[in-house]
Amino acid sequence: GEFLCAGYPSPLFSTHCRVEQLVSAAGRCFARAGAPEDDPVVLDTTDGVPYSATGRFVAEVYADGQNRLRLAREGDLGALSVIENYLRTATARALLKVGGIMLHSGGFVYQGRAYIFVGESGAGKTTLTRIAHAGGADILSDDINVLMPVSGGFDVVPVPFAGDFGRVAQAAAPRSSPSPLGGLFCLRKAPEAGIVDISPSRQLAKLVAAAPFVNNHASTVVTVMRVAQSVRDRVPLRHLFFRRDEEFGVIAELISGEHSHAA
Repeated sequence: GEFLCAGYPSPLFSTHCRVEQLVSAAGRCFARAGAPEDDPVVLDTTDGVPYSATGRFVAEVYADGQNRLRLAREGDLGALSVIENYLRTATARALLKVGGIMLHSGGFVYQGRAYIFVGESGAGKTTLTRIAHAGGADILSDDINVLMPVSGGFDVVPVPFAGDFGRVAQAAAPRSSPSPLGGLFCLRKAPEAGIVDISPSRQLAKLVAAAPFVNNHASTVVTVMRVAQSVRDRVPLRHLFFRRDEEFGVIAELISGEHSHAA
């Protein structure tokens, strides 16, 4: 099958899938290590082919986008956790080839523009998307968002990757078209809402840290840094401070003001 991003006619990659015992070098490595069931990790094997793997699948991710997915059990072909985790890792790598990037982030569309919020686990990505949803914004995801380059900036492209709340919001109001990136923020919970600038070097470090599956791998980290720098130069990353019980109107006024505009 082929994986398409909304609004972009060419597939990012295709996949040949088969069920077999996981006897590849990656499979043996993960069997010995007691691979997690649903937590994909990327590594290089001795033949130089990047793999993503869990205890339930091994995926060979090739530069030409003709990937191979090997499943341990036939029933896993219909298992959302298996297929989605493979798609996440394959998408993260494929995006870099076209100057795009996947970010561990929350995101929503407000007044026609997309706003993306990175942060460590517990920083408030799902909390903020709940606040935005209650305030009438269209939710993109509370877990994974994709940025694709366009003339003069970046679009945020809907993808079917989300946490529990994001899945509910996506199902209730699915989006099928890209939205221009209007603002990029790093979340911090605080007693008072506000936006604070971040130094360019720390912006870059935070964006790279938010790029899962590709930010700690020798074959991709340099490209990740280059794409993250391009994003930062177009739409600077800033701190957004907010309370857990913040009114969406307060947040909307902050992010849609002059601080959120592209550089």
